[in-house]
Amino acid sequence: ERCSMMSLVEDWYRLRQAGPLAGLYVSARKIALYTALADTVTESSPAVIDTHVGFFSLFLCVFKRSIERLNATNSRTEIEL
Repeated sequence: ERCSMMSLVEDWYRLRQAGPLAGLYVSARKIALYTALADTVTESSPAVIDTHVGFFSLFLCVFKRSIERLNATNSRTEIEL
């Protein structure tokens, strides 16, 4: 499965804003890919983000936390109307 940068950014926003609900829209294969990518970050939060590397490192740190929140939710979130 190919993953464009635009798709990655879209999924980043889905996971960050919708949390467990995003799991319905982001495939398990992409979650595995994003987890592997986010695991390349060694710092918990970069000290300097005024470079491309620093910005992308921060982006991946936030992505990693969002994925961890998704993985911490074992069951589907149901909303009653």
